[in-house]
Amino acid sequence: LSLLSKEGIQSLFPAERDPVRLDNARAALESGRVLLADERYEEAKAAFTTVVEIVPREYKLCQAALLGREKANKALGIFEDERADAFSVWWWGRGLRWPGW
Repeated sequence: LSLLSKEGIQSLFPAERDPVRLDNARAALESGRVLLADERYEEAKAAFTTVVEIVPREYKLCQAALLGREKANKALGIFEDERADAFSVWWWGRGLRWPGW
């Protein structure tokens, strides 16, 4: 995605929120939390990833999902992915959001 493309420029502006997508993302987040607590890490990771795919611009939901996915990756021993999620959360928490997100 090029920043100078129409899609790149539009990605910098607020997007409309779809209530159905938000509800689906919240359900996936809750599912991921339950699966993580049950030590079903692969399934938890998939649920958390679903949240990020459904609502990539929703800060609070994505932040919670990425932190959950970080825990699942750590439990699975996938430390490179764990660090990538932690790094992504760290930058986004400081107000940096890449165009196209």
